[in-house]
Amino acid sequence: MPIYNQTYSSWDGQLMANPKPWWLIAKTGIGKVFQKWMIILLVFSSFQFVFRLFQIVAMSYVGEKNPFQNMNIDLDINNHFFNSFLSGQGFFLLLVILFAGADLISRDRSLNALPLYFSRPVGFHDYVLGKWLIVAFFSALVTLVPALILFTVQLAFSQNSIFLQSYYWIPLALLGDWILQTLVMGGLILALSALVKGARSVLVFIFLIYFPEMIRVIFSRIPELGLFSIKAGLKQAEAFFFQEELPYEFSVWIALLLFLILAAISYAILRWRVKPVEIVK
Repeated sequence: MPIYNQTYSSWDGQLMANPKPWWLIAKTGIGKVFQKWMIILLVFSSFQFVFRLFQIVAMSYVGEKNPFQNMNIDLDINNHFFNSFLSGQGFFLLLVILFAGADLISRDRSLNALPLYFSRPVGFHDYVLGKWLIVAFFSALVTLVPALILFTVQLAFSQNSIFLQSYYWIPLALLGDWILQTLVMGGLILALSALVKGARSVLVFIFLIYFPEMIRVIFSRIPELGLFSIKAGLKQAEAFFFQEELPYEFSVWIALLLFLILAAISYAILRWRVKPVEIVK
């Protein structure tokens, strides 16, 4: 018998495709970000969820009669309920995006780790998508996931199909709002993380979010200034998704167009700063 037949055994298995690089980057990054301070932040962000959950259960027993109707307190479970929930989560969403994404790329650049990423079969889009999914995951834990749970609980406690027939589109509105928020603010924090260091990217991010909003409030008589406020534009789009009266006078379609331009600018910055080979001084 030939010696190679005595030494080596044949393998009858089947080759399987490796996991996508973006999935591995996202999975590893989520584990690193999921630390004590993030858990504490997520716990605080769940307080409104618990209150809204209690509201759904209480209203299911009360029925259509609102005991606080004479006090102008709206406790009805409708499209405004979910829009109001997302608005209340806005502050925690901002903190989560800041903490999760501020140093995702700046840390890799400062450690000169980009050549290590791209020395493997990892492309630019794999890298950026993996980093973006980290931000998207934590933003979903604050907005999309609890809102969908609230919708499911409301369906479970509904005594008939009227709620489902009237608001079957709510999950799509929740998904659309989450995608828009994450694309705009998630893309912006990643671009800033690639452009400047972690701490400075946080300051610039807060400036871009709040300074135009302050200008809009000061010059409220000029509705068009709201187009330059990311916060106002997102709130306008949110009201549009949930079929409520628009809070501002500027066009929601122009706001969405400006968000697409902002996302394109963020993508261009990432293309410029995230390269397979670079020397960080």
